[in-house]
Amino acid sequence: MQILGLKPGEGGYRALLWTLVALLVLRPAIEEFGKRPWLLPLFFSFVMLVSVWSVSKNRRHVIIVAILVLIAVGGEWSRLAGYGFSQLVPGLAAVIALVWVAMLLAQDVFRDREYISADMIYGGINVYLLVTLAFAAAYQVQVQLVPGSIVGLTAESNIGDTLYYSVVTITTLGYGDILPVSGNARMLAATEAAFGQLFIAVLLAKLVATHISGKSGNDRLS
Repeated sequence: MQILGLKPGEGGYRALLWTLVALLVLRPAIEEFGKRPWLLPLFFSFVMLVSVWSVSKNRRHVIIVAILVLIAVGGEWSRLAGYGFSQLVPGLAAVIALVWVAMLLAQDVFRDREYISADMIYGGINVYLLVTLAFAAAYQVQVQLVPGSIVGLTAESNIGDTLYYSVVTITTLGYGDILPVSGNARMLAATEAAFGQLFIAVLLAKLVATHISGKSGNDRLS
């Protein structure tokens, strides 16, 4: 499957990275357009669709992730339309879809390679950002299941609110404006913070090992 001449492994990971970074950078500006509340759900929908495309090497994975994405995106749009549907199922679907895509990308990033490629780096950053987005969706689910479990977030909080908290948590900034107070909420925050530190360390180790291995192979050939 190709989009605008690009496909996973040949530009697909780069396109996904662009959309994820754009969501992080442009989210505040999007939310400030009070008269256009559909912009953030539209952007979120686009990111989720690009995530489906990033795993398009395997048709079975595409179908499963696409179904989950449709449920998640449908929840965001129903929230905007004010239908009053429970956001629990869409939130869980978003978590599963994002984690699924992140795991598939991680398998590709950490497979044995002879040299460091651009897609290996793009893929590693994508995994980090997808997990950040997955935890944002998980925090939405948490405050719906247990209202008040995260001070500063409510069941009406959108993906932009929880994404901010997720970024602050995974980077261990901890500003303190949003606080987990229940046991499950604290466990989620601690797990995300630990993942953020460990993933960067493991990714750097993989890059260094791949570089050394490739250099050693070239020295033997010469």
